[in-house]
Amino acid sequence: MTAQEDDDNYLGQFIPLQYHLAMLKDKNRMQSFKAAIDHVVAPGSKVLELGGGTGILSWFAAAKADKVWRAEFNPDLVNVSRQILEKITTDIKSKLCMPMRLIICP
Repeated sequence: MTAQEDDDNYLGQFIPLQYHLAMLKDKNRMQSFKAAIDHVVAPGSKVLELGGGTGILSWFAAAKADKVWRAEFNPDLVNVSRQILEKITTDIKSKLCMPMRLIICP
């Protein structure tokens, strides 16, 4: 299998964007994630989220952390999360770095 074929097969494993929306609308799920993040992220922390998806968990972490980096391999999610970040008008935005597409070399 070539590297491109391997990439193509991996890209097929992503969760479609509409499923991310359904997860974001799940109030119990989101409240549980927020509570867990509030519990473990101390004020002044530096946070790296790998597989950042839509960026909501990074957003939660940025409420306490000094800086939050988010890496995501799925280019569609990187684009969506960048659009979301561009619309944020609060001071939390300054703590969030633009998401990056992460490619891990073998």
